[in-house]
Amino acid sequence: MKIESDHPLEKDRRWDRWSITSTQYFERLGSKIKFSPPVSDDITQRFEVVKKLLFYSFFVYDFLDVALERSLLTFELALRKRYFEITSSKPSKKKSSLAKLIKWATEQELFEDDEQVIHALKRIRNETAHPKSYQLWGHLSIELILRTVEIINDLYEDVDLRRTRKQKEKQANDELDKFLENGAILESTDKRLIIFKAVLLFCNNKNERTIYRFLFWPIFDAGVKDKSVDICDPILVNCDSWKYVDDKLIFNEMNGQRLKLNRIDSVENGRKFDHWKQAFTSSNFPLSFFVNSRIGELKLQYRNKVS
Repeated sequence: MKIESDHPLEKDRRWDRWSITSTQYFERLGSKIKFSPPVSDDITQRFEVVKKLLFYSFFVYDFLDVALERSLLTFELALRKRYFEITSSKPSKKKSSLAKLIKWATEQELFEDDEQVIHALKRIRNETAHPKSYQLWGHLSIELILRTVEIINDLYEDVDLRRTRKQKEKQANDELDKFLENGAILESTDKRLIIFKAVLLFCNNKNERTIYRFLFWPIFDAGVKDKSVDICDPILVNCDSWKYVDDKLIFNEMNGQRLKLNRIDSVENGRKFDHWKQAFTSSNFPLSFFVNSRIGELKLQYRNKVS
């Protein structure tokens, strides 16, 4: 039997603001929703519906929020299933709320993120499940859905590896913060740059060879031009080792090159850094917020690539 409609599907015009012109964008989004093998079929099958809702949101923009709601409810289901897999029992009534399950999973070190990040997801879940008015998360739903997939996969990561990874990252970043307190010089074979920030974004210890992903951020012109500030791009480096040598930090890149991080020891460079720091901290723009947000974004991007 052939069914004809007087209302053929048409693109929702609200996508015009995002310059999205075809369903290929949503097909690519669907391909990003992937789960590690231990994740149960109950979870993966529910996300098959999420993929369809994302696809058809090209025609009905509001479907994005329906997809988000299903994703967040499935996250709660995933927590319950993980609780049963680890404890061989269902959570009691006192422990069955989403907040209590998150607390339990945090104690078990099942999350890559801090507990506050997961609780932020819980608040969004509560708002979508118990709305007080009509509102749309809209395009923002896409990132939240993909983030939920990552968090569910995190539940099945090796806890011992995660613990070791976090310890190495904390130790490295504590040392880098001290080293960069008054700026530093990043030296390679062809350049020397004044650096204000150095961060170990991620320590990938999931394979036999540990790889360190470092970020180095050179100082930039913190002055306002055309009502904006160009914070420039940080330098990203993959290393297989790093160490202190004669009060310098040596980073051995995967390509065989070597980077050196030296303390600022010249009056001229010291003045340049002090001038930059004053401009950075006194700017009308929240430059520190933009820098830290970008660091968080890059950390998440790299972590997803190696997950």
